[in-house]
Amino acid sequence: MMKKTKAQAKTDRLIAKYGGFFAFNNKQLTEGYDKITKSGHVVKGDKVKHLSHGLHVPSKNVNAFIKEL
Repeated sequence: MMKKTKAQAKTDRLIAKYGGFFAFNNKQLTEGYDKITKSGHVVKGDKVKHLSHGLHVPSKNVNAFIKEL
């Protein structure tokens, strides 16, 4: 297994901090949304935004996520 770079570790931390998840189909989108709902990052009905390469972040957190990248 390859060691993570500082950039990869930072990105992973930010994804977790802001409730991001990866989804490549509707089933994964539903599962990811349910997971971040249970963790308190969103409440049912809040929107998520697809940023890139399957990464979804709660809409309310997009600006903060991008700012910290």
